[in-house]
Amino acid sequence: MGRVSRRWLAAGCIVAGVGLGAIGARVVAQTPSRSYLNTSLFPLTAQQEATFTASLDDDPGRAAVTVRLQFLDRTGTVRRTRDVVIGAGQSASLAVPGPGPVRAHAEIVDGAFSLAGRRVIIGGVEIHDTLTADPEPTCIPSVIPKNPGPE
Repeated sequence: MGRVSRRWLAAGCIVAGVGLGAIGARVVAQTPSRSYLNTSLFPLTAQQEATFTASLDDDPGRAAVTVRLQFLDRTGTVRRTRDVVIGAGQSASLAVPGPGPVRAHAEIVDGAFSLAGRRVIIGGVEIHDTLTADPEPTCIPSVIPKNPGPE
């Protein structure tokens, strides 16, 4: 192979490598990230009901997130589940009646790429007494995750 042919081959490889690198970077940036909200196990009596709420705090008009809200029992068996899409500034809830120990769990799938630090899912659990309609619910805050980035 001549000297000119090798230069063109080398130049072609560099152009192809840069192009594929840019495509790869775009795929990584658009890969959905997953984050989770969890509480510890907490008891519910027969007259109590727990409500798990997750909210998306972000600028209006930003992309929504897909959330799977769940209540799990002591063994990890799903007692209740709900899949929902939450937009910026919106919330979604899931309730489970007692008795028994449960924990709240949410998996959040976020396809939006954001350099802003505001985008966060916030969650918590309220326990209500269903017989007395207790106006002061017990609140159990959930862990607010740091976004681990693409998996």
